[in-house]
Amino acid sequence: MHRIDSLSHSLFNLLSAASGKSKSSVCIGVASANRQEGRTFIVESLAVSAALNSSLKLALVDADLKGRSLTLDRGAASAVGVSDVLAAEASNAELIRTSMTNLVFVGAGRIPEPALLYQREAWSHLLHWLGAERQAILFDMPCFREGAEPVLAALDHILVVVDASRTPRSDVQELVDAIPESKRWGVVLNKAPLSPALAKTSLPLRANGRDHVARHVSFKPGGEMGRSKAP
Repeated sequence: MHRIDSLSHSLFNLLSAASGKSKSSVCIGVASANRQEGRTFIVESLAVSAALNSSLKLALVDADLKGRSLTLDRGAASAVGVSDVLAAEASNAELIRTSMTNLVFVGAGRIPEPALLYQREAWSHLLHWLGAERQAILFDMPCFREGAEPVLAALDHILVVVDASRTPRSDVQELVDAIPESKRWGVVLNKAPLSPALAKTSLPLRANGRDHVARHVSFKPGGEMGRSKAP
């Protein structure tokens, strides 16, 4: 069983591996089979934890053009973001400052059209621009059943979030099978059972002026993704 900071450590390992391959940045997507599995919570918590525990230049990106939870939570619906770049309405997105100097946020943009995610050339432009600005870019993805395929194709690594209390194993397997093996970072079992001993080690996480309950998660590295034990 691992806390969010363990995922941060794994993120640092990914960056070290990328540096060894002369890659200046790493693009990581956080995916889920369905909505309401904790995907947005995990990607936001990971970004905050990584920013607090390192000097890495990070970006948190809302690529869920339908749900747009991160964007709406930050009151950034009018900011130039992902959809504006994909629609060629802007050359670059707005980098929104956060309370952490090494973490910026990029919103979903002003055009609520999920089909824009299929603009492959525009995706390449967006990722190239972000990669020049940041060392690690974390994406809150659409859920698999709502057009995640083009995002899966564009990013370097994918972390799958599963609601351990209710997501059918078949849904998880369908998503994992869609991710190329080389891109499988791992699986997070959100809301996994928490033992009394481990409960004492869980800490609240504060981000954007509000407290988050640090839900306990179990992390399986990429090689174990096909063996996830969802219900």
